[in-house]
Amino acid sequence: MYWTCLVLLGLAVVVWICLLVTALAWGWVQTVPWLAVVHRYHYVLMGVSLLMAVVGLMGLTALRPESSFEPTRFAPGEPERPEPERVARLVEWLGPRRKPCIAYGDDRKLPVTLGCSKEGGTPDLPAGRRYPLHDDGSPLGLLFQLRCSDLAPLDPDGRYPHCGMIYFFEGGLVLFSEREDNLVATDPLGGGKRRWLGDAMEFMEADDYPDFFLARRAVPDATWADYQEALCQLGYTVRFGQLGGYLHPENEEAFERLTDLDDLEVLLSDNDEYAYLISPDDLRLRSFANACLEWS
Repeated sequence: MYWTCLVLLGLAVVVWICLLVTALAWGWVQTVPWLAVVHRYHYVLMGVSLLMAVVGLMGLTALRPESSFEPTRFAPGEPERPEPERVARLVEWLGPRRKPCIAYGDDRKLPVTLGCSKEGGTPDLPAGRRYPLHDDGSPLGLLFQLRCSDLAPLDPDGRYPHCGMIYFFEGGLVLFSEREDNLVATDPLGGGKRRWLGDAMEFMEADDYPDFFLARRAVPDATWADYQEALCQLGYTVRFGQLGGYLHPENEEAFERLTDLDDLEVLLSDNDEYAYLISPDDLRLRSFANACLEWS
């Protein structure tokens, strides 16, 4: 039935094209008797072709195509299912390279309170601290505000500050305050009560593993399906973003560019577009001035 509807639609298109040609070349059509007869009954042909088009379109929308027209589930050339032998090699290579990290998400159900960890909105800065500005004097947008005491239970090794506030602004600026009290809600754009407060964040323990492009260096014939299955076997769960762990570039070009930054640690990453990186020494000294923003 699918192919029948396709043929009906095609015939309707052909009839309409023929009728258009005869209308545009009426002088020539009159010299050909059978074409003149066709033109004489063009209203009938128009009605029949319109009916064929309607039936064909209705059939195409109601019927599913044959299996050969099913959408591709994986990239061309890749197997549809993971290959157990390759998955086993990936698990063997990825397992020892596990890195603990702190995963985060934005929970719209949690109330946004003064000094809480949140994504977006406007920052709650220490009293007396000037709001950071662009060169043209406009306020920098806040990406994240982290209350360090929220990280402490998930950071037994003390990699991050356990007291204070860390602010991540657009453009790569990272500010750190050692205090969590005496904070003031800012309103740089003058939104008043209508200003967006942001979305409260929650944190959890997690493990991270090298990205696909790095894993493929160790297992060159591995596919994306193999890598996903290997992560599943290792208990990896998809998360919105994380502190620590590995960089996860979006494509191989970004991976090649970011390999020069292997000596830096992931301070905060959204696992999709960007990551704030910092040297291990600066992180240990709580010096965030040299943190950099990299796009993946």
